[in-house]
Amino acid sequence: MNKNTVIGFVLIGLIFIGFIFYQSKQVTKQMEQQAKLDSITAVRRAAQMEADSIAYALAHKDDSLNAEAVSPLPLAPQASVYKDSLLEAASEQVGECHILKNDVFEVAFTTKGAQPYSVRLSDYKAYGGDDLYLFK
Repeated sequence: MNKNTVIGFVLIGLIFIGFIFYQSKQVTKQMEQQAKLDSITAVRRAAQMEADSIAYALAHKDDSLNAEAVSPLPLAPQASVYKDSLLEAASEQVGECHILKNDVFEVAFTTKGAQPYSVRLSDYKAYGGDDLYLFK
């Protein structure tokens, strides 16, 4: 084996070790975020159960109330769209627009999926005199 092959294998090994280190940090962040979401869900569930028990007690205390309409319902767990808690938290955030432009056109990208939001042509106008957008 020559010198370049040994250097290549050493670099590949360093990349693997760096990836393992980076991924372990991501897993700890994900576990912290999941613990936070679990605690929020537990607090909401406890508050809902308390409100349901108060409504149930009031319904059985006063016969004029419709006990069927006020009876406690089982709290259904919210199904998350993503298995990854960081993706779930990111999906609930509000998107922002970032604009890239040059002399010919201007493109606005959203932070939700990095999708183009609008494309405006700089040198052209629409029929009414407004800016010409290819799409908005």
